[in-house]
Formats: sequence, structure tokens, C-alpha cells
Amino acid sequence: MTTAEEGSTDSYQCYTLPGFGYAPGGAFECEYGYWAGGGGKLPCSYCGDGHNTTLGGDAAGEAITGATNASDCVVAAGYTVQATGAVLACPQGSYK
Repeated sequence: MTTAEEGSTDSYQCYTLPGFGYAPGGAFECEYGYWAGGGGKLPCSYCGDGHNTTLGGDAAGEAITGATNASDCVVAAGYTVQATGAVLACPQGSYK
């Protein structure tokens, strides 16, 4: 966590950095599949079932913790996007 100015005197002046969420007790780095833009005291946001976080939101990219933007969320390996937009596990006999 950090503060906007030097000399802060109260925990209410603290906020999280990008890639970190907040829970009672302090800030923590977002796990795989979660992201946070920082700037408040909010928990990390869940990317959704069948999603993971990668560097730059590239599906072939390296999986990362501490994602800073929803665009870092991508469909995870072993999942596929249906015509309806739903993300489901690849059916038996197929892979991705």
C-alpha cells in the first residue's frame, strides 16, 4: 500500500498499487486469474471461470500474478469460447 502524499497520518489515506488487492489486514498481490487496477481499498477482481492472467493479455503469454488490468485476463488453456460467448472446458477428444 502507499499514500498519495508524504506525511500521511491516517490509514484512510492509504491505497493499493496496481496488481494488488485489499483485504482486512492489508494489501496482497493478486493471484493467477485475478487483477486489480489499484488506487483504492478493493479486493482483486476475478477474471471468470476458464480464464487466467497473462503478461499483456496474450493467450500464449506467460501466466502472471499481480495483473493490473482486465485486458490481462485471457481464456485459459483447456478452455474454449462458445458462439454464445460462454467459456467452457474443451470437450473430450479436443484440446486448446
